[in-house]
Amino acid sequence: MAPEKREREWPDVLRDLPVEGLVLTPGQTRALWLTVHVPAAAEPDAYEATVTVTAEGGAQAALPVRLVVHHPVLPDPRDWTLRVDFWQSFGRLAKTYGVTEWSDEWWGIVRAFLQDLAAHGESVVQVGRSHFDWRRTAAGQWSFGFERFDRYVGLCGEVGIDGLIEYLQMFNGRAESSISYADVNGKMVTVKANPGDAVFDEAWLAFARALAEHCRQKGWLDRLYICPTDEPQDVYGQPTLDRFKHCRKLLRGADPAIRTTCALDSLRSSKMLAGDIDRFVFKLREDVYDPKLAQELREQGKLVETYICCHPERPNSFITSEAIEQRAIGWICWQEQFEGLLRWSYVNWPSDVWHKPEGDGKYAAGDLFIVYPGDRKPLASTRWERMRDGFEDLEMLRAVVQTIQRSRNPRKVVAQAAYDEAVASIAGPKGKLTAYTRDPETLLELRRELLEAVDELWIACHAVGG
Repeated sequence: MAPEKREREWPDVLRDLPVEGLVLTPGQTRALWLTVHVPAAAEPDAYEATVTVTAEGGAQAALPVRLVVHHPVLPDPRDWTLRVDFWQSFGRLAKTYGVTEWSDEWWGIVRAFLQDLAAHGESVVQVGRSHFDWRRTAAGQWSFGFERFDRYVGLCGEVGIDGLIEYLQMFNGRAESSISYADVNGKMVTVKANPGDAVFDEAWLAFARALAEHCRQKGWLDRLYICPTDEPQDVYGQPTLDRFKHCRKLLRGADPAIRTTCALDSLRSSKMLAGDIDRFVFKLREDVYDPKLAQELREQGKLVETYICCHPERPNSFITSEAIEQRAIGWICWQEQFEGLLRWSYVNWPSDVWHKPEGDGKYAAGDLFIVYPGDRKPLASTRWERMRDGFEDLEMLRAVVQTIQRSRNPRKVVAQAAYDEAVASIAGPKGKLTAYTRDPETLLELRRELLEAVDELWIACHAVGG
C-alpha cells in the first residue's frame, strides 16, 4: 500500500552531531542516535558513561549510558559471512551533485559512498553496460574497452568490497530490448535486439568471451556472475523465460566458466529456470521462497540468497516499515540459511527525496533509497543502521554457535537452550517469513539472555580448560 504523502521532511535521516551540539527551542524534540564501535581487543565487561544535556541558564542533566561488551568477537564487515548486496545506481550521484559521470570529481564522490557500503558489510561489486565500451567496425567486428570496469572493481577492492562481481543485465525482461555501441566514427548507435536476434547473439557472444578472458587475466573470473534479466516471468507480453534460457546458452557457449545470477519473484519461474541459474536470489516472500527447493539447490552447489524491494510488505526497509523489521531480517536470513541479502536500491533518489520520498507514488516511501544525499557523502538513515544491527546479529549468532559446538562444558546445554529460544522467538518458525517478533523488547531481552549464557559458558570453559 502506498503510504500517506507528507509535505515535510521525514524523520528518518541521521545527521552528524554539530560541534556546538544541538540547540532546541522550547517544545522541540530531537532524537540522538549514539553508535559505539567497540575494538575487537576490548575486554568483556560493563562500561559506564554519561551524556550531559545543558539547559538555558546552565542547568545540566547527566543521562547514564551503559555499554556491555560480551565475549563473542564479531569479524570486520569485510569478513562477514553474509553477502550484503545493495544495488549501486551511481549514475544518480552525477545528477544529484551536478558532476559528470566518470569524471575525477564523480569518482571521488563514488568512493565516499562505497566506503559507507563497505562499513555496512557490502561485498558485491555491481556493474552494467555503462562500465564498458562497445565498439563495432563497418565489417561487423566487435571490440570492448574495460578501463572504467577495471577502475571501478579496483576502487571497490580498495575500500573492502571484494566479493562477487555482478553484471546486470543482458536484456529487458518486460519489453523489447536493444544494444548500443560506437561505430567506426565513434557515433553511438542503438538498435533493437532481443535474445535470438542475430545482432544480439553476435554482440553478446563476443562480449561475454572478452569479459571472461579479461576477468581470467585479472584473477576475477571466479567472482563473475551475469544476470540475464531481473525478476523473469512470462506475464509481460514477452517470452521472458525462453529468452533467459537462450542467454544462458550464449554465456555457456562464450565461456563455460561464466555463472549466472538472478533475483526471482516467482516460484514458478524459479523452478522453470532451476538449471539455468547458479546464484538464486529469492524474494523474501512465502509465496516465492520454497525451503525444499532452496535445499535442493544448495545440494547442487548453488548459492541461495534472498532480497527485498517493493515487496514484501513486511519485513522490509521502507520509511513506513516498523523499526524492528530491518533488524529482524538478519535473524530471518540466519534462520533460513540465506547466504546473502540483496536490496534493489541504495541511492536511486527521487527528485524530491526530502519531501516526497515515495517519488511518483509507485513506490513506498524510502524504497528507492536507504541513505540520503549529504555533502558529497551519504547521510545514514535509521533504517540503514538498524539493518547493520541485524547483519551484526547474524554474525553474532554464527559466533555463538561456534562457541557452543566447540565446548565440552556441561553449561553448553544452557547456552544452547538460550540460543534455540532466541532464534525461534525472534525469527519465528523456519519457512514462516512473517512470523518474526514484532516486539523490540522481546528481541533485545532474548538477545541479552543469549549473550549472558554464552558469557557464562566461556568463563566456565576457560576456568576448567574446556
